[in-house]
Amino acid sequence: MAPTPAAGAAGGHPAAARQYRIRAGDPAAEVRRVAAGRADSAIEALCGAALPGAGRDARAEAVHAARKDMKKLRSLLRLVRPALGEEPYRRESSRYRDAARRLSADRDAEIRFEAAVDLLRRFPGEHPAGTEELMRRLEAGRAGDEPAGGPGGEPPIEAAAAIEAGREEVPRWPLGRLREETFRRGVARAAARGRRALRAVEADPSGPRVHEWRKRVKDLWYMARLLRDRWPAPGPPPVAAADRLADLLGQHQDLAVLAGWLAGPAATAAPPAPARHLIELSRLRREEILGEAIPAGRRLYG
Repeated sequence: MAPTPAAGAAGGHPAAARQYRIRAGDPAAEVRRVAAGRADSAIEALCGAALPGAGRDARAEAVHAARKDMKKLRSLLRLVRPALGEEPYRRESSRYRDAARRLSADRDAEIRFEAAVDLLRRFPGEHPAGTEELMRRLEAGRAGDEPAGGPGGEPPIEAAAAIEAGREEVPRWPLGRLREETFRRGVARAAARGRRALRAVEADPSGPRVHEWRKRVKDLWYMARLLRDRWPAPGPPPVAAADRLADLLGQHQDLAVLAGWLAGPAATAAPPAPARHLIELSRLRREEILGEAIPAGRRLYG
């Protein structure tokens, strides 16, 4: 049975109450409002995903939305980490990380299929015999026809229950030390971590390092969005530039997920020639992406 949405998760609250931005006013109250709004949004999405009549696409979209809410919550926690304290920060960050991980198998299946479709469209022409069979296999995994879990199974219910437990803790977050300076320092830390991650990618553009950089870019993007109403002149870090860079690095990560699956034991039943072909196309596209992303990152952090 799906959990009941936490207080405030059901209808009746204006959309403004869930805005992902720390508005003018008491900073602690605003942080709690944003956190509760993201938790409520994720709970609603996952409860909807667990309904028997939910279609495949609707369930996949709900899982994706809930995972994004978890990323937003964790970026908020990083922003206020010094005020919150290490023990509460680690507890709550781990809670939402683990909730998102419960949904990763479902989301990865969707990512693999979408990344393969994009590659075949981006590199048109002759593809090896067996490519259509491989695509059917990828689509079957997306539909939950293969044993990888499905968006309508237990993971959404378990994740929603974990998020609901976290939602109940939000009013008790110890934010008495939260000040405007906390926000500025949080953004400065995120930018510094992003610069280090970029330098690591420049030295070694391996998949794990790019993935780490993407997480740091997402943090900066989410924090800039959070602080749009409070940031002093000349304004917050460029939201649009961080958004574009995060999207590029997200494409890189999706292609890495596809290539890893194609090279792993889960794909042993797939035709080998088209699998090797897609792995090579994935490598070429990831090189293109980094050729655009690294200069964009230098501009963002510069």
